[in-house]
Amino acid sequence: MKKRILFVITQFYKGGAEVALLNLLRNLSPDEYEVDLLIHDQVYIRGYVCLIDKLPSWVKVCNASQGEMQIVAYGKKALKKLLLRVTKRLISRKRAKQFVEGKHYDIAINYGEWMPPEFVAREVQASRKYNWVHGDLDKVEYLDPKVFFAWDSYYDGYIFVSKASMNDSCKAFPFLKGRCFVIHNMCDEDEIRTLAREPVEIPGLDGKHLLVTVANFRRQKNHLRQVEAMRILKNRGYNILWLNIGGNVDFKLMAKLKRKIREYGLDDSFILMKSNSNPYKYMARADAVPVLSDSESWSLVITEAKILGVPVIATPTSGALEQIRHGENGLIVEPDAEKIADAIGNYLDDIALKARLRKNLAGFSQAKQTLHQWTQLVGGK
Repeated sequence: MKKRILFVITQFYKGGAEVALLNLLRNLSPDEYEVDLLIHDQVYIRGYVCLIDKLPSWVKVCNASQGEMQIVAYGKKALKKLLLRVTKRLISRKRAKQFVEGKHYDIAINYGEWMPPEFVAREVQASRKYNWVHGDLDKVEYLDPKVFFAWDSYYDGYIFVSKASMNDSCKAFPFLKGRCFVIHNMCDEDEIRTLAREPVEIPGLDGKHLLVTVANFRRQKNHLRQVEAMRILKNRGYNILWLNIGGNVDFKLMAKLKRKIREYGLDDSFILMKSNSNPYKYMARADAVPVLSDSESWSLVITEAKILGVPVIATPTSGALEQIRHGENGLIVEPDAEKIADAIGNYLDDIALKARLRKNLAGFSQAKQTLHQWTQLVGGK
């Protein structure tokens, strides 16, 4: 008998968690699994890359807001957010309820702590239910424990994307102990290497060192600190082009970033780029990939850079500490603009260090371990 699996997610645009789910589904066999994907609140976001059409054809998809006028979809989503904040209850879409009605799943997964667990808890029939957590529950600003854990008794366990994130979350919420599992985010390694070989012209490179950061423009990614580090590096005489590729989530943040870039005279060296379906062709040509978030339970970009053999310079988030051995396959730096500038400058100057890191990254692979973790928890045919 095939395993019947349901994933419920808010939206399916290009982001670390969404790409990880896409890659997992691509690595599952339709001979072993029947998979339903319920997308609860997909609304149009300008500049974002939608991933729905990249799903395997055998995955059955319900886009619960499909066909709604843009303004209607936005209005419903905003109203539901407001009601959730006030009442601590989720108003589910009628189409979402109809999609799961009368079905029984072996496993139902509430994917992402930003998706309120109430829908899977109340509306879905399943032998086992899990919350798949992608952030550090003790750190993420958007988490309301009263909403997230109100339905704890309906769930068999919690899946985390790193051991460090799991351990920190268990310290903050002791009742999670003994009910937690780790499944690292999945990458499509062959596709990443193929896409990385696509030709690309990078205007303004002209012999400069190239840094590439891939991160949607959210506060936790702290692009403002990156601008400060770039200002310091420029004042020290480093000739760098720093590309920042990501979706525009926070318009106020983007406006502030652009003001700082102009103020520091970095218009030709610190470049903000829209979310791109193929950031790998830029990453593969980089001297390093800085991943400088305030919190990150498992950065898929770090995994992707390692697959491409490009060293990562990262702040000590839980996901970075689990993926990087400082001085061996990457660098860990304190979340301070001056120290970040020091680390980047020292790295660019140290030819032997760059060569050692790249050598140690040769042949890196993560996919088999992730698939084993999935099979150990969920099982197969």
